[in-house]
Parts: sequence; structure tokens; C-alpha cells
Amino acid sequence: MELRTLTVSLLAAAGTAFADGSDLQLVPKSSTYKVDGVEFPQVAFQDGSKLVTYCPPKGWTYSGSANVLKLRPDKTNAEATISRLPGKGIGDLDEKTRKTLLDQAVADLPGGSTNVQIVSAQTNPLLIDRKDTFMIVFDFLLSNQGFKRSIILLNRGPDLIRFQLTCGRADFDALQKAFFVSHFSWQNL
Repeated sequence: MELRTLTVSLLAAAGTAFADGSDLQLVPKSSTYKVDGVEFPQVAFQDGSKLVTYCPPKGWTYSGSANVLKLRPDKTNAEATISRLPGKGIGDLDEKTRKTLLDQAVADLPGGSTNVQIVSAQTNPLLIDRKDTFMIVFDFLLSNQGFKRSIILLNRGPDLIRFQLTCGRADFDALQKAFFVSHFSWQNL
């Protein structure tokens, strides 16, 4: 009788793990969706028994693994990543949490970065699938070249999702706009 109770408990726990979104795999599968009879490209990701979809910016290429989706804009030396950080969920976006996230983002800048400036730090510049976000934009020098990086952090239960774009200053505004707008397309995240 105890073995049956243990088995039921383990199955219930496994079901909870899938239900809370902790099994998102960022391996993209090409897909389409229709609006008024017109097909649009999107990518789909498995999340336990459900499907999560996203429309990358037009013309950007992508590849992914279990925890990282890499996106590359056409004709630029830029990279965007969407990363799942398992077990790094943050709870509330209070002042203490935002400070911790900001400090970590500074620490994650490329080694050798100088003249680091925080351009902005904003809570909820957008909601992604009705979830809170925190966005940070940096300006920095690396090997005497000017770069900018934006990071949007999304609290997803037990996981943290990090949307990051790094590129030269000259390309940043246009690429950031395209990447930012693409986040409105997330479904079931």
C-alpha cells in the first residue's frame, strides 16, 4: 500500500513540474500560423505537454539547445539569445531583487569591458504572456569599440528567462526595436 501511495505522489509531483512550465526546451521547430488565410512563420518549443510559440524578427536566423535559443540579425555583427535559467526564479520584482539582477547583469558583461554605463533599468517595459519583466540597457567599450546590451528578465515560476541583445552602438536602436517587438508574439510562455 505504501508503494502505491509513493508512486501516486511521484506522479503528482511530475505532473506539477510539467504544469508549472519547468520543462521548456528551447530547441526550435519551424511552424506557421494563419491569420485571415495568410500563413506566417513562427517557431515552436516543447514545454512538457504544451507548445510554446514565438515569432523571431523577420530575417533573423536562429538555432537552439535545451536552455538557449540563439538569434542572429542579418548583415550585422550582433547576437541575441533567449536563455532558460532553471531554478533561478526570482519571486517579486522588489527593489532588492532588481538590485541583485542589475549587479548580476553587470558581472555578466564581457571580460575587459570598460566605461560601463547603465542607460536604463525599468520594471515591466512590457508583459510577456502576462508575466512581469525587468529590462536593463548597458553601454560599454570592449577593445575600444562601443557596444550596447539590453537584457529583459522574465520570472517564470521556478525558472528565469533572459532575453539578451548585444551589438555595436550604431546598430542597437533598430535591432533593439525588432527584438523588443518580437516579444509580443510569445504564446503559452
